[in-house]
Amino acid sequence: MKTFLCTFFMLFFSISSYAQTVTDAKRAFDEGRFLAAFQILENLSAQGNPAAMYGLGQLYRNGNGVAEDRKVSCDWFEKAAKQNVGAAMFQYGHCWMIGKGRPQRPIEAERWYRKAADLGVGEAVDFLNETRKNDAPILKKGKELYKQGELIDAHNTFLRIARTGNEEAMYYVAKILLEIKKDSWDEWSVCNWFKTSSEFGYEPSKEYAERCP
Repeated sequence: MKTFLCTFFMLFFSISSYAQTVTDAKRAFDEGRFLAAFQILENLSAQGNPAAMYGLGQLYRNGNGVAEDRKVSCDWFEKAAKQNVGAAMFQYGHCWMIGKGRPQRPIEAERWYRKAADLGVGEAVDFLNETRKNDAPILKKGKELYKQGELIDAHNTFLRIARTGNEEAMYYVAKILLEIKKDSWDEWSVCNWFKTSSEFGYEPSKEYAERCP
């Protein structure tokens, strides 16, 4: 809840044309008048205010002033995220990561976490750093198996973290599939892994991605 208040406070000051009205919404929220806060934010959102859209997402997620609804919450986070609200990008990523309000798709979550991190959202930066720290020993084990020629075991090891957005692991998953299939590019997943790895910035994947149909 404190994170919501701090982020919300910074957001409404960045949109001066809405400052007074959004200030009223924040005051109502701080005083526990959640329904009043909801009504103000709903009106502002209808006018296209992205900070208010983010606030509505939080209210629907937590059930403040309105019945809890994760899908509607994610809808509002998405609208705010697409207007470059970094905190909303992070929350929208969570929608995909935990599978509440959106299907559970960790790679899609990773896309939004990265967008949020690029805008300097601390929670997103910390989350990604912690994820990479946890991925490191799995990457190391996968590379050891790959060097030993244990392709199936290496593939399965890399796949564990490729599925959650590790771009280097994606590269190895695709590379191993190519080796197993004797350089066949017919397998849809080969190009999908190379393309996603390239999208996420892993340079060795780019030349492969360019060869994909």
